[in-house]
Amino acid sequence: MVFGYMPLHLTNTLFVPLIEPTYAPNDVLRMVRELLPAATDQVLVWTVGVHVAAGVALRAMSWYRRWTRRGRRYVTRVESDTSPRRIGLIGGLSGYFLGLNKTVRHNPHAVSGYLLVPLLAYHAALMKWLPARAGVDVDFDFVQWLLYGGTGSAWTRWGLGIMPLAGLVSVGAYHMFTGLVQLLRWRSLALRRKVFNVVVGINVVGLVSLWRLSTVRPIMNVQYHRILQQLLWR
Repeated sequence: MVFGYMPLHLTNTLFVPLIEPTYAPNDVLRMVRELLPAATDQVLVWTVGVHVAAGVALRAMSWYRRWTRRGRRYVTRVESDTSPRRIGLIGGLSGYFLGLNKTVRHNPHAVSGYLLVPLLAYHAALMKWLPARAGVDVDFDFVQWLLYGGTGSAWTRWGLGIMPLAGLVSVGAYHMFTGLVQLLRWRSLALRRKVFNVVVGINVVGLVSLWRLSTVRPIMNVQYHRILQQLLWR
């Protein structure tokens, strides 16, 4: 179910607004909701929770092993390790522009996962939990309203809308593709650089789609203010 949901959701949020940002996103959203079972939200929450718990447990085990290992042999092995598990896709932007960085201090995949947790939690709260608490049904009209600046506040538009969504696209794309590279055991740096190019492309598409959504004048629905009131405890 999760692997079926993600392509549909990514298509609807990244690529559909790129083509037609006004009406098509809502039309595709209704189609996706009809295709997916009612328990999808609960399954996604549990799946993400298990994934995060497993990642934290593995990271704790890695830290413990690193703490117990000592000596020059271990240090030399780590500094020369160019595996995706150690340096991510290409060792950061330095690996793309300046040459491979073989001494990345923290695992980029793990760091992106830590960053992704609050972004996903905020996204779920804004689109699911807070609207349910406020008794408001949301669709892409709410996204357009928030990105357009329906509140009249630049801080709300950027701080609660554009920046969190842009971060979710960027960090999420990197985390997913880095995880895929590790799962498939792709060690070739040339292949990983191509994957990084795909991540950059998704970021560009996502930013352009956000910009196109932000230019759509929404229907000013006063009910949407109730969602932000729940978020800001007003």
